[in-house]
Amino acid sequence: MTLRALHERARRVLDPVHYDYAAGGAGEERVLADNERAFDRYALLPRVLRGSERRDTSVDLPGARRAGPVLVAPTAFHRLMHPDGERATARAAAAEGAVLVTGTAATVAVGEVVAAAREAAAGAAVWFQLSMHPRREVTEALVRRAEEAGCTALVVTVDAPVFGRRPRDLRNGFTDLPPGYAAENMRDLPGARQVASPTFPCPRPCPGGTSTRCGP
Repeated sequence: MTLRALHERARRVLDPVHYDYAAGGAGEERVLADNERAFDRYALLPRVLRGSERRDTSVDLPGARRAGPVLVAPTAFHRLMHPDGERATARAAAAEGAVLVTGTAATVAVGEVVAAAREAAAGAAVWFQLSMHPRREVTEALVRRAEEAGCTALVVTVDAPVFGRRPRDLRNGFTDLPPGYAAENMRDLPGARQVASPTFPCPRPCPGGTSTRCGP
């Protein structure tokens, strides 16, 4: 089954509100469309007459030696798509030797996600996507939870200081999780929907003063 066929199957079986949340983008969805066009331009480069009887595409990643060169990007609210939520995603990624990056807004707690991955494949790696919080102690608590769960790397989100305006969600009235669902990593932490805009010192001075853009 192709990815396009899987997409269409998901569209048919999912609640339309939940499908729009997963498939939609912000504003007029121009960036979403551009991302899809960019991905369509990727192609495998054949290497012939190389004597590669034994093929090996593995790489060494933090906490994941000889993993496949594939990361499952962090996305929120997997239980809207399937009852097992991020557990199912973790099992599938681990079975294929990929690394799952589970999210701050996951609907399954990070400890359970890591456990599901390692049940599917011994030593499977899970990384944790960290959305910075304005309160330092909340961010620290999230990092500790990821560390205690056994995540082997942090993936820090730095390009989302505010939530995007998503017309599909606004049209559907989807502004929060339905009853029975929660962003489990934030369940007992304050300000679950708050994010901070992290800043880091530039490694080199900008000519002529401070600038938000670096030259070559």
